[in-house]
Amino acid sequence: MKVFFIKKDGFVKIIIITLILIILFVCINIFLNTADKNKSKQLLEDNFSQREIKASEWLNEYFMDVVLDTDLKKLDVMQKIKYVNNEGTELESIYFHLYPNAYKSQDTAPFEEQDLKRAYPNGFNSGHIKIDKIEVNGKGAKYSISGQGETILELQLKDKIKPLDELDIDIKYIVKLPNSLGRFGYGDFTINSANWYPVLCVYDDTGWSKYPYYAIGDPFYSHVANYNVKITAPSSWIIASTGNVMDKKERGDLTTWDIKALAVRDFAFIASDKFMVSSKSLKDIQVHSYYFTKDFGERALKYASDAIDVFNEYFGDYPYGQFSVVQTDFFIGGMEYPNVVMIDKSLYNDASKFLLEYVIAHETAHQWWYSTVGNNEIEEAWLDESLTEYSTMIYFEQVYGKQMRDEIFKSMIVDKYDRNRAKDKEQKEIILKPVDEFENMTDYDSLVYAKGAMMLDSLRKSLGDDVFKDIMMTYYRNNAFGISSTQEFIDVCEQVSGQKLDDFFTGWLMDD
Repeated sequence: MKVFFIKKDGFVKIIIITLILIILFVCINIFLNTADKNKSKQLLEDNFSQREIKASEWLNEYFMDVVLDTDLKKLDVMQKIKYVNNEGTELESIYFHLYPNAYKSQDTAPFEEQDLKRAYPNGFNSGHIKIDKIEVNGKGAKYSISGQGETILELQLKDKIKPLDELDIDIKYIVKLPNSLGRFGYGDFTINSANWYPVLCVYDDTGWSKYPYYAIGDPFYSHVANYNVKITAPSSWIIASTGNVMDKKERGDLTTWDIKALAVRDFAFIASDKFMVSSKSLKDIQVHSYYFTKDFGERALKYASDAIDVFNEYFGDYPYGQFSVVQTDFFIGGMEYPNVVMIDKSLYNDASKFLLEYVIAHETAHQWWYSTVGNNEIEEAWLDESLTEYSTMIYFEQVYGKQMRDEIFKSMIVDKYDRNRAKDKEQKEIILKPVDEFENMTDYDSLVYAKGAMMLDSLRKSLGDDVFKDIMMTYYRNNAFGISSTQEFIDVCEQVSGQKLDDFFTGWLMDD
């Protein structure tokens, strides 16, 4: 009996040890599954400790497994969204933007008529997104596609989701890229994948923001989220993207890029088999230039690095680990996405070197105004574009001096405004209005970019350099990783300056 109890005791010990190991294994998995959320929360807290940040659960998470077919110019995608209902109310449907469907038809393509030939130099070519399957928590789900150009996906929930509850949403789809030299499409040098996946609409005070893909401005509106993206492409191709490359694995002729992006507002990537790459370290930021034109690719790296230095000092630190400037098949000058910007490849030459620097400085400033501090770019486009355009003036002032800045301000801001104003003196000059109420891109450019920058210059002269800089730093710190508004900007201006400024902003933003 004594021997029996010794063996039994040993058996019990084995069972206890096994249970402990199982519990440890489960705990480790729970830790790994929540580590990214905690890391992104810490990212926000470390960089903006004075900002009131919600619990880590507020960050939705996108997991995407992408296969890039460079021959057929298409993406095969398995996407999972860990959705958290942070909307403060029960929901019976969840909405997504399907931006690629705007490219199905020439009638809905997001270009003005006069730009179609430049957008489609080889003639119109269709693009789209085709949904194959959607599941919610592992079960088939009902959905419908509607809106202008079929750009809105409604996911109909079997049971209402309560506040702070979570859903796992799996979407399988194919994206066909058009032969177009815009944000989304391909040319001879690059494949531009921007606004390419089902992205959650914002739920705000007016409900779900189901805006179409307008041709004027940058009609995007989204919360920050965590992204874990794997892109498989031919090994001869290079990927420039939002986020940080965590790993690259080669399997035969294919390479899988494992990319992680924490607390970003969107995810974009550009692919090419012709890229050269130069990089530079700025403290804990890696700055990259992807290019085809070597001398000017190196200049692009310098311009981007200088701009980050200026804006870090003037507004507050860039909170992400990398920033990439990419020479692309893109006819509209430049376009911003989190951690990565597209630059028109035709600017990489001696005749356009000033414009190259101007556009890079402008798009880099968008990493502060749009990427980190978000806003509704449809209803309040001035809030990122005017701030960004005036930040470009700050860049030239800090790098080249006030005299150079004054010359550029006159030629690029004031003269442009005066030229456009002379064309239609009866036109109302309301800056604060939705993008679909502007007559055309020229109207939008002269008011949102030029007059908006003039307003900020007037504000700076009225309040003084030190107060204005304090305003910009405070606004950035208070609103980073969130969605700001015109009123919040005005509130910061009044708080920092100690002055009532309602009449000033009403005069500039609303009066004609």
